Amino acid sequence: MDRQDTIAALIQQLLKQVFMIVVGVVVIVAGSLYLFASYTAVVNDAGIVRGGSQRIVKQELAGADTSQTTAKVEGVLKGLNSRMHLGSFPAKRDAAEAYWQNEVKPAMAEYQQTREPAHLLEVSEAYFGKTNEMVDAAQDMVDIMTYVLYLLLVLFISAVGLVLRRVYYTFQGRVVDPLDALEGSVNQLSKGHLSQKFEYSRSDEIGALYDLLNEMRSALRGYVQDIEKNLSLMAAGDLVTTTDMHYIGDYLPIQE
Repeated sequence: MDRQDTIAALIQQLLKQVFMIVVGVVVIVAGSLYLFASYTAVVNDAGIVRGGSQRIVKQELAGADTSQTTAKVEGVLKGLNSRMHLGSFPAKRDAAEAYWQNEVKPAMAEYQQTREPAHLLEVSEAYFGKTNEMVDAAQDMVDIMTYVLYLLLVLFISAVGLVLRRVYYTFQGRVVDPLDALEGSVNQLSKGHLSQKFEYSRSDEIGALYDLLNEMRSALRGYVQDIEKNLSLMAAGDLVTTTDMHYIGDYLPIQE
């Protein structure tokens, strides 16, 4: 029997495909979930920069100490530089940082000298727009990752479904149908019809079963023909007839 043509080998091959699909999808999903979690944190920190910068301006206008809040916001803003390299976020982050350093901080220093809030409020509003763009760019990447995860889920279910469908039809065609056909043939054999050969084209486990049943059918048919011949000779008066047929197992007493 060709090992590659067996039902067990085919089922193992199909299950191996399922395993490889599962492993591949798990690796991809794990990486995607890591990026998703990281990008979600980027959205959160970008929101901190947006809200924190507005708080700094309010503190400045109220005459409060802004040093701690400024240090925190600037630290978060700088930390965002290496956490997302896809989409328009890097450019939006750089634009927000440049505007903070070149426009907002000089406007706050100017306000400390003149106590005129108009310019500071103007640049603060513009900076709020830039931080909004930064947050939106980060959120866009999170949305894309969400779509990717959904797509991976659909592809995974589809791929596994196709392989399992193939397993089902393989089992149906290689096991269920041949056994159904064999049941009909064995039923005819049980009724004494020994001339019908069991037909099966594959060299697999079911084929081995068919071959064994064909051997049994041939042996039974040979026994019947041999017994018929000897009974005919005995009926003709030859009571010392012998047989050249080789009987085996529980059939041996007939020969003896």
